Amino acid sequence: MSDPIKAAVELQAATRIRTAHFRHGERLRGSLEIANKISTMSRC
Repeated sequence: MSDPIKAAVELQAATRIRTAHFRHGERLRGSLEIANKISTMSRC
């Protein structure tokens, strides 16, 4: 009985980690875009 529950909990944890990684990647990409805009502005 405990095996399916354990598998479900592990799957849920893996999904949570994946979404956290995805959000972190999106945040990094956004800050990179801002940094690029600032650097192009300072060049002008």
